[in-house]
Parts: sequence; structure tokens; C-alpha cells
Amino acid sequence: MPKKKPKPRKTPSQRRRHQGPPPRHVPAAAVPALLAELEEWARELDLLIEDSTWLVERAIDLKREQLGSPDPTAWTEPEIRAVLTELFPRAVAATGDDARLLVPAMTLFFSFLLSTGRFRSPLTDARLTALMEELAGQVPQAFEGGAEGEEREPFADIWPPALGPAPDLDALSEGPFEAADVAAWFEGSVLLPRARAFVAWVGAGRPVTSTGALRPADTAEVLHVLGFPEAVAPRSMWQDRELVLLWVALVRLGYLHVGASRVTPGEEALPAPDASPEAVAGAAAALHAAVLHAFLEANPGEPTYALEPDLTLGALLRAAEPGGLTVTEPGEDVLVGDEGLTISLLRTDLDLLARVGVLEQEGDTFRFPEPLHPVLPAALHMLGGD
Repeated sequence: MPKKKPKPRKTPSQRRRHQGPPPRHVPAAAVPALLAELEEWARELDLLIEDSTWLVERAIDLKREQLGSPDPTAWTEPEIRAVLTELFPRAVAATGDDARLLVPAMTLFFSFLLSTGRFRSPLTDARLTALMEELAGQVPQAFEGGAEGEEREPFADIWPPALGPAPDLDALSEGPFEAADVAAWFEGSVLLPRARAFVAWVGAGRPVTSTGALRPADTAEVLHVLGFPEAVAPRSMWQDRELVLLWVALVRLGYLHVGASRVTPGEEALPAPDASPEAVAGAAAALHAAVLHAFLEANPGEPTYALEPDLTLGALLRAAEPGGLTVTEPGEDVLVGDEGLTISLLRTDLDLLARVGVLEQEGDTFRFPEPLHPVLPAALHMLGGD
């Protein structure tokens, strides 16, 4: 019989396109080992940029802590932009040389991931190259305080006049924040204690369905354990948005692991109430960021959990102001295309964020707590991309 001709090997970008978009729940790789391998690979090719690996490590940390995206090999374009142009300049005291090295260091890191077949991204090789070339000019400007004439009113064209002034990016507090005060606030919040209770309820493990969800009986039980409002138990866990947002955040941050037939505790552990203030504040901030990210993110072919994601992000900015944001339900006699319908959908989003613990609510007034202000600029970049 004639021998079959061998199939040509796929390039890393071809493999990514063949495999489709990366999975939404990817366990974090061991970062120190990954970076050690990066240095060895770069040294062998005579590409190593001295004293730059710490920049890559800090970028990975910021993506995990502020964007709720823990996998160091998975990067989307909005995440790359947010980390390099927003989070890094805000969070890291870098010299001018560091600012100039950041994009080359990250470009080398992405090249390493590509060459070893580990880069998980919807970006093509050509788009990644063009993006990094673009950022090479923008990132140093971001460290200097931003380019002249930078747009500061991204909501002006979409904000309903009935809700008052358009959101202002300057409403967010930039600190400094005392770790002990922030940790105390998180301990008294809704989300962190609820997350601990969820992981404790999972215990050694619970069965999951073929879709990776809890069984209906277990869903009803955990809703009661976590103190969610009494309601008709959903036929599927995926029908309860509050529970799903917490589930997604815990999986992405490595606190839960979903296998073929069971959910078990993940490799990471939530800090106990008696842990250091820095540990509690860092983990809780990442948890809130991951919930907000899951709520606002858009995935190809899937609807967002938010009904009005752009307006909801703007509403969070308004809710960060001292007086908060008041959104009155316009009633039931609204038509498609009316401003009243838009406001009604926005109110639904804000009510849900209050129930999960991202917003505080008193009647029709919503407030975005100051300890959460640092996570919002990252969400803004992730949603808008620029």
C-alpha cells in the first residue's frame, strides 16, 4: 500500500485558530517556573533583556489581581492594553528605563509563549505584532501621565440625560488606601464571606452535570447556604446569574476546580479572616474584579450577563461620587428605543450588582464603595479596548 503523506505541522497561530478560542476556565501556570524557562529560552537565543523579567512578573500579577484573569499564558487585546497602559503606570513606581523596557519585555514573553505553543489568545500573530508596535509609543506616554488631548468623556454620547451629568473618570479615588482599613471593609462585605462559604460547602467535592454546573438539588441547597433571597429553585445553575458570577470568579481565580464530573477545591485558598490585611485586601479585590469582569465581558457568540454593559460601567463611575447615583425605575409602559427602557435595563443591572456585593444600595440610590475604586479603570479598558 502507498504510504500516506505526512501532514504539515501547524504553526502556533494555526494551532490556536484550529483549537478555537481559549477555554474560559484555565488553571494558572506556575509563574516562577514559567519565567525561569523564559530566561533560559531567551538566553539561548541571545535575546535576553537584562533586568526585565520582573516587569513581566508584575504584569502577570496585575492581570490576576486587578482583572481577575489568573492564567499567565492567556491574554486578550483589551487585557494587554489595560495592563500596560493603565494598571502598570498606576501601580508600579517605574523609572524611565523601566517604562521603555516594558513593551519589549512583554513582546519577548509573548514570543516565548508563541514559540512553545502556549500562547492562549484570539490574537493572530500579525495583530499581536501590530499591537505591540502601537503600544511601544503609547506606554511611555502613559507613565508620563497620558498623551495630550486624551479623551476623558467616553460616555458622553450614550449617557441618558435623565440620569444627570455624564460619568466622570476623575470621580474615582486613587488612594492611598490603608491595607488594614480596606481588609476590614472587605471582611464586612457580602462577597468575600459568601465566597468562603461557597468553597467550604464544596468541601472535598460535589458532582457536576455534563455542562459543568451543579445539579439542581445542590444548586437549591447552596443558594440557601449562601443566603441568596428565597426564590423558586432554578432548573439549572446557569439560570441563577448571581450564583454563576460567583462560580465563574472562584474558578478563574483558582479557588475551585471543575473536572469532568466533580467540582473540587482549587490550587489556591482564600485567606482566612485572621490572615494579614494585605493578603485579605489583595484576594478580596481580585475576587470583586473577577465578578465584575464576568458580568461585563463579551464573548463571541454569547450575550453578556449585563443587559447594558457600557451604561453599567458608566453608572459605576457615577455611583463612586459622594452622593452616589439614583436610578428610579421608569415603570412598565416603556417602548423599545425609548430612554425609559434603557434606564429600566440599567436598573436591572445595578440591582444585580448590589445583590452580588459590588454595589451598595439604599432604595433607588447606588454607591460604589471606595475600596473597590482601583478595579474600575481596568474594567473600563477591558470593555472598551482603548
